[in-house]
Amino acid sequence: MNKLERPITTQNVLDAFARVLDSQYEKGIKKYGTTIDQAKDSDYDWNLMALEESADLMKYLIKENARLRKEKTTINTLCSEAYEIAKSKGWHDEERETGTLLALIHSEVSEALEADRKGDKEHFAEEIADIFIRGFDLCGLKGINLEYHILKKMEYNKSRTYKHGGKAY
Repeated sequence: MNKLERPITTQNVLDAFARVLDSQYEKGIKKYGTTIDQAKDSDYDWNLMALEESADLMKYLIKENARLRKEKTTINTLCSEAYEIAKSKGWHDEERETGTLLALIHSEVSEALEADRKGDKEHFAEEIADIFIRGFDLCGLKGINLEYHILKKMEYNKSRTYKHGGKAY
């Protein structure tokens, strides 16, 4: 019989699972002196053991999911967080025009320009961060899926001609 050729990812998953099964087999022999295949059904409450293992699995998955959420910061997460922080500090107590919010972003751009002109790299980096924080706040306020629009715009930009638009810069 020919061995089934699997995609590399599938084969990697199967190999990893086989290693886990082998490890569990060895642990079972050390802990119980037997394997699950050799164990007498009357010695174990298989349903209870399966339920306990399932409960542990859920705990492991919840813990890992929480860890991944902490590690995975998306652009949209930053938008929501910037908005929530600004709101908690009173910056959204009164409604402001979009033009005012855009002017505040522009003020951060001007501050970054001044820091760069002075050669202050640290202050320049802080002002660049402020530009994005103000932009994220605006997107959070307006419910804009910034991540989607950035990816969409970057894909569009790939199709544009060299120095498109005939502009000098």
